[in-house]
Amino acid sequence: MPSSGDTHLNYRALHRRILHERRVGYGLQLKTPRETIYEARHHPRDTSQRYTNVLEAVTIIHSKPKFISTVDDLAGNLSQSLNIKGYAQGFEKTTLHDRLDVDVRREWGPLVNAMKGTRDEYSLMFFMALISFRTDANMPLIRVLLAFAQNDRLKLLNLPTHTEYHSFRPNQKPQLDVLAKLIEPFQAPPPSDPPLMEYASSKALRRLRLAREAHIQKADADCRTLAQSLLTEWPSPSLRAAQHSNNSLIDVPAAVDKVRPEWERIYQNHEFYLHLQEVQKILKDIHSDIQFQRPQFVPSDLVFTIQQPDYDLPILGDNLMRMPITKVIENTTGEPRVEKVQRRILLPNSSVSRASRELEGIIESFADSPSAIKRRYAGDLKESLASFNARSRIQATQALVPSARSDSTVAQLQGVVGRCLAEIESALKQPSDTYSQTQLLWLQQGQLFPAVTRITLLEQLRSTANLSFGSGMKNKLLQFAVSITNLQRQMRIDSYLRSDEIARLKDEQMNTGHTNWLVKDYPDWLLLEVESNLLIREIQVEVALAIISPESRANSVLQLNMGQGKTSIIIPMVAVLLADGKNLMRISVPKALLQQTAQLLHGRLGGLVGRNTCHVPFSRMTPTKEEHIKLFHKIHHDIKKNCGIMICLPEHQMSFMLSGLQRVLDQQIPEANMMIRVQNWLKSCARDVLDECDHTLAVKTQLIYPSGSQATVDGHPHRWLIAEQVLSLVDMHLHDLCASFPHSIEVVRRHHGGFPFVFFLRPDVEEEMIKRLKYDICQGTRGIIPMDTFEPADRIAVKEFLSGGKVRQSSLDRIGRLCPDRPHVKQTIYLLRGLFIHRILVMALKKRYNVQYGLHPSRDPVAVPFHAKGVPSEQSEFGHADVAILLTALAFYYRGIDRSQTRQALEAVLKSDDPTSIYDRWTEDPGFPDYLRDWHSINIDDYQQISQIWNCVRYKIPVIDYFMNNFVFPLHAKQFKIRLQSNGWDIPLLPTTQQGKTAKDSSSNKLRGLTTGFSGTNDVKPLLPLTIKQDDLPSLSHTNGEVLTYLLQPRSREYVVMAGRDESRLDETGFLQMLRSYNLRILIDSGAQILEQSNRELAENWLRMDGRATVALYFDGDSPYILSKQGTRTPLLASPYADNLNEVLVYLDEAHTRGTDLRFGPFARAALTLGLGQTKDHTVQAAMRLRQLGTTQSVMFFAPPEVNQSIRDLCNKKDKEKVDSHDVIRWLINNTCDGIEQLQPLYYSQGIDFCNRMQAAKDFPDFLTDEDQRAAFLSAIKHKERQTLQQLYGPQTKSKTSASLKSSQEVASFVKELEMRRKGFQDTGQAVHASALQEVEQERETERETEYEVEAVRQLQKPLAYTAYKFPGLHKDLDTFARTGRIPAGSDNFIQVLRALSRTALGKKYKINYGVSSSQLFISAEFERTVKLVIESVNDNFMRPVQWILYGRSPESAVIVTPEEAEVLINILRENRRYQGASPTHLLTYAAPVTRRMMHFNTLNFYSLPSLPEDWQPSKWLVTELGYFAGRLYFDWSEYDSICTMLGIDASTPGVDELDISETDATDPSDVGPSTKASRDPNGSSRTSNVSERKLNGLTPKPYTFTQDYLAVRRRGQDFTHTPMGFLCSGKPLNQENPFFRAAEAPQRARGLVPVGTAHVEENDGATAEGGETMDLGNYDPSAELRDGDDEIVIEYDESEMRQSEESESEESDDEDSDESQPSHRRRGQRGGRGWGRGRGRGN
Repeated sequence: MPSSGDTHLNYRALHRRILHERRVGYGLQLKTPRETIYEARHHPRDTSQRYTNVLEAVTIIHSKPKFISTVDDLAGNLSQSLNIKGYAQGFEKTTLHDRLDVDVRREWGPLVNAMKGTRDEYSLMFFMALISFRTDANMPLIRVLLAFAQNDRLKLLNLPTHTEYHSFRPNQKPQLDVLAKLIEPFQAPPPSDPPLMEYASSKALRRLRLAREAHIQKADADCRTLAQSLLTEWPSPSLRAAQHSNNSLIDVPAAVDKVRPEWERIYQNHEFYLHLQEVQKILKDIHSDIQFQRPQFVPSDLVFTIQQPDYDLPILGDNLMRMPITKVIENTTGEPRVEKVQRRILLPNSSVSRASRELEGIIESFADSPSAIKRRYAGDLKESLASFNARSRIQATQALVPSARSDSTVAQLQGVVGRCLAEIESALKQPSDTYSQTQLLWLQQGQLFPAVTRITLLEQLRSTANLSFGSGMKNKLLQFAVSITNLQRQMRIDSYLRSDEIARLKDEQMNTGHTNWLVKDYPDWLLLEVESNLLIREIQVEVALAIISPESRANSVLQLNMGQGKTSIIIPMVAVLLADGKNLMRISVPKALLQQTAQLLHGRLGGLVGRNTCHVPFSRMTPTKEEHIKLFHKIHHDIKKNCGIMICLPEHQMSFMLSGLQRVLDQQIPEANMMIRVQNWLKSCARDVLDECDHTLAVKTQLIYPSGSQATVDGHPHRWLIAEQVLSLVDMHLHDLCASFPHSIEVVRRHHGGFPFVFFLRPDVEEEMIKRLKYDICQGTRGIIPMDTFEPADRIAVKEFLSGGKVRQSSLDRIGRLCPDRPHVKQTIYLLRGLFIHRILVMALKKRYNVQYGLHPSRDPVAVPFHAKGVPSEQSEFGHADVAILLTALAFYYRGIDRSQTRQALEAVLKSDDPTSIYDRWTEDPGFPDYLRDWHSINIDDYQQISQIWNCVRYKIPVIDYFMNNFVFPLHAKQFKIRLQSNGWDIPLLPTTQQGKTAKDSSSNKLRGLTTGFSGTNDVKPLLPLTIKQDDLPSLSHTNGEVLTYLLQPRSREYVVMAGRDESRLDETGFLQMLRSYNLRILIDSGAQILEQSNRELAENWLRMDGRATVALYFDGDSPYILSKQGTRTPLLASPYADNLNEVLVYLDEAHTRGTDLRFGPFARAALTLGLGQTKDHTVQAAMRLRQLGTTQSVMFFAPPEVNQSIRDLCNKKDKEKVDSHDVIRWLINNTCDGIEQLQPLYYSQGIDFCNRMQAAKDFPDFLTDEDQRAAFLSAIKHKERQTLQQLYGPQTKSKTSASLKSSQEVASFVKELEMRRKGFQDTGQAVHASALQEVEQERETERETEYEVEAVRQLQKPLAYTAYKFPGLHKDLDTFARTGRIPAGSDNFIQVLRALSRTALGKKYKINYGVSSSQLFISAEFERTVKLVIESVNDNFMRPVQWILYGRSPESAVIVTPEEAEVLINILRENRRYQGASPTHLLTYAAPVTRRMMHFNTLNFYSLPSLPEDWQPSKWLVTELGYFAGRLYFDWSEYDSICTMLGIDASTPGVDELDISETDATDPSDVGPSTKASRDPNGSSRTSNVSERKLNGLTPKPYTFTQDYLAVRRRGQDFTHTPMGFLCSGKPLNQENPFFRAAEAPQRARGLVPVGTAHVEENDGATAEGGETMDLGNYDPSAELRDGDDEIVIEYDESEMRQSEESESEESDDEDSDESQPSHRRRGQRGGRGWGRGRGRGN
């Protein structure tokens, strides 16, 4: 809560209080408050208005002047208050606080009464002085009040008796409009509709509407009549209802009762105004213009000084620590005297020796592998095992075993602590030169002597205190602290003895503490021991010192076994030493450990050690304004200065770096300059420590910032249609593949149908599946590739292209020339090559749904990466378009569509052109309800119907495909232009040596910018960035081998297959029953086998099934909870089970099998699941959640059938042979090596990218100030995100990176090392390193890079907040054209429409030739201006829809204008008609026809202002170019030739090639390539001449592709493949007999009741309208009825031809929804649809 009172005074009081309290030397540091001069009564300041007001009021009361300066308009002054108290109220404010805050206007009546009733002059002075003591006091009204107290005429006035006046205004009277508004609610309602009115005819509806309007008009008139009648009574005090006529549509008595309170209020204000007029008349008689002048005061000569105290109170950390101490108590260290230890010769543990020998055999099986990765891994593991064996022998033969008993008891050690404390207290209270014995006595009696407690004494040992100690004082404090640690140790030993925890007791006894470090050198560590109630172990000291100052003096990481206190002990030890005020200490942890690490550091370092911890998140969403970056820098600077610790996430560090570069890319140089300077400062002073560095530095740790505008992926919509068809073919082949390869693949089909789960166990079935898919496609299956239309040579080329290997150049040439009139065919072939040869399809199918990918419940419906089972990423996405498409399709197949998505898809079907054929595919299931099989019976607002349909179709693939093709891929399958990226190489800092250090500092950190770290495993050693090395301690080299021997112990060898007696896969319920049969209560789901149930659901089901346990533990988010059988949930730490989980069912999902620390019982046994591809690191991390796995705890392995088969295949074991942990470990090591091999290409790619960025920074150091350097720098660091299918999958030669080209020696060394590794890398069948297949190797590496790069974390781009241009007003040239019909010569406001098309991003990309037309169709300059662009020069996402055309008839010309311009032009055209009789220009409405029902817009006569002549027809060039520019989808057959002519397409010979140009980006001129490329046909003749002719005569060299891309932009993702323009851009033949151009016959309907939702259009005689046409009520306007004399024109159309457009565009463009997506059913002679004016001949 905010403090009460004046802040400055509170601050001064706190400062004064501190002067008289004991000093502690730390805590809140207050600055000395500024001195202010006291304003004494005898010497006021000249500027004090409050003093002047009081003096004036008192002077008037005392002098009683005859004339005073009063207010000129009393009524106007009082009217400024909303409410005024009347004279009938008394003044009730009695306290000083209330009187100082009096509102004179509000309290007018009570104040006047108080003035008239106060007789005593001095009472009146005190009363008015308080009211006047305000800076904003209303002195004119106060003078009037004083006049009431002194003037007899005012005292004798009669005062109105009303209590209060509301909303007082001078001379106020009732208003007619106000009274009418009050009366309006009492109008008689219009008569209700007769029954079945919804089925009435249009004529009846019109009569009803007219009657209703007449009733409303009559009621309004009666309201005003009654109000006027009431006004005749003014100014009477009350109203009389009987006087007024009741023959109207008004309830007069009720209305008068409603008006009466308002009438009385106004009358009371009227009386008050008359009274104030009388007062004002008297005030004028006594008015004076003389203003009050304050007299001058003579200041006093007396000056009083403030006496300051001449003493300082003692401070414990300043004065008293300098006191000497000489007396030493014997055995002050409190060392327990342990019984003589005995050297005993122990036989080696037989089980350990057997496990060691067994592990050695496993390692030998990999030592002879042809894979270099496996050989190197086996060598490292062999060295670790040898170290473990040597260590085991030493421990077994030279074990010193202390006795469990010591001479010192807890009571004795408590006495030692007490004596130490007494000795220190005695020394502190001895007299000295500063304080005498008497002073010390008085300080103690006054409680001003510092508090001397255990905590305050220990705090003096902080390294940050920087104290000067007296002789012996520091040693005594150290002895005191050591005695406390000994006491704590003995108490722990006694506790373990009582609880019979033998393992922990043995560890505690073996660790006597302080053996390999001196407490005087590291006092903070000693305080850490006391704070945390522990003793630091020898190995922890070794690791901490190695991290603080590595021997290599370079970036390094080391390995320490799980459970050895990495996070809980070593990180605090390292942090307190490295945070020395010179280094910025940063601890980088994985996101899952952030909260745990922050809580731990705060608890262990925030107390006695006294260090601050801080975490500053940063992401792409973080603002980067100057104040934010300054605050970011200040927080880090303060943490560094105050020796604090900064806790970071790797993605936050990379995000800050990328955000600075992003600002450079966005040309926001001031922000970029500041961010990059802060980044350089962080690099120069930071000292980083990485926890779980194997996770932080993993190859998959990437951060990608996509930038620029988004565009639909190349090859749309075929790109996702082909993917769906390929998946359908996969499903078709799975049954045969299972039969042919029973041990290579497992297919799990679900009872509700849908796409099955697929598990590939061997590569042979993968190759066979791809082989069959290629065969099907090459046979023309499903028309994926129209092979029957190809020549034999082309078929051979396609088969060779899809078969991999080295593709001949002749085949590549044929592929390049394939189907020029159907560009999607060539795109499909490249896509299939990517899916098959680059193994995109296999990679997607092998990923596990809901474990590695899935749908996020609150993000766009696109597949995203999962951190673990059921944990979707909040901001990441798959970067590769085809991977994202495939995984999105699979995610929907597995999850199904929800109810709302089903409704959305069904609504689109019912609005489509052909709902029958689409809906019939939905209802093919025999279980579909019969009464819902007819689409006419569907009501999408019926929840019951939708639910039934959803239950039947939620997993049906055709339904899911329809939803994805209409609502997912068109809207979300888009790519950004470029990207910036960073990876794990950017996390380690590059060290810089500090100067000026002495040899004495050899043990301290000498390097800044150094990064060290540790982890429980070192499997990532071959994949560590070259900027950091694995530097394990010799004493820890045994770790890898030791952990694996734990799993080979007899108690952990058991292995169970998760299958029933019939060898069928167990569901999750069956698995829980299996756990119960084995009496297992701990489930560590490292293999992510629990997929169908949430964590809580599994806990509930397990509790119900187990029957013995009463509670279960599970994780919700990152927090553990205890769940009871009754369903109550309790946080683990708040439950009685936090330290005892023996009787608890524990479920650790995959996300919490790493970094989770729970206290299991000493003999706990856990079930450990396995999953395909699981690595040793992942498994060991999960198993080591049992911290005593090496002694008494154990695990049991559970494998699903596919994992069991994979293990048996690797170990060559038959079905009947037993599998145990030996085979599991061999399988895990093999998976680990395979994973490292698969990541090698990505490792190389990341390294080269890092080197390029480093080299760019060195080559262009002034990129922030020099524009040329900036352009070169950005060119080096940015990557092209948006690629065509040909660029992505076409065979191409890689450019070799040469180290000699790198000017930086460090970068050159990195590149050289990367090239050596690349040359030495041999993949087992995936990327063959051989010169004969070099191209294959390059393609496979490209495939690999594609495969893994798409899994990079990609923080989504925050949509740029574009600023819209403001409408500057109508241009003068456009005004001239509207008035004269002639375009002014040389005007720059009119842009030819094709020239405008060429200025778009697509127009620049496809090199639009705007010279093909010289038509007079223009757009206004304002039409192009939409938003201010920051990065790109153009952005096609902001093209305006075409809605208004200003048309001039002579000469014929037209200008497309904006709605704002149209609004101004309407007035101009009306003026033309009014003053000239006729207008030379017309304003036409237009909407691009996107359905057949909208084709009447092609005639341009839907509505015009003013009306066009009856016989007017638009020119063909106008309709053609306007429709193409607007993005229409439907046109008449008569326009086909003109469209082909404009595009440069020969309609008679549709096989003309498109020119193969380099498609350049509109905003990147550096990428522009040659515009033409000669190619030869099979006969060897050059086709360049034909292509050049196309370029000269056509709109673009690639008319089909450009039209397809342009329509995709215009139609916002709407599927247009089955429209005339879709056929045109796909190269499909069109003729006059095509259904698009046939006139539909309107069906005849029998007259009768129309179904709900439609209404008949009837003629005057009531007969059914010709054709029995119906129209949607949503667009029906009764005013559009035909009137006498109107011509009726029948519109013939087919109901099935109506297409859906509104749904697909609703989220993209509201403007287009209202104008382009709304179909109309009327031609000229009828009124338009909703929102339109009347048709031709009836305009304004």
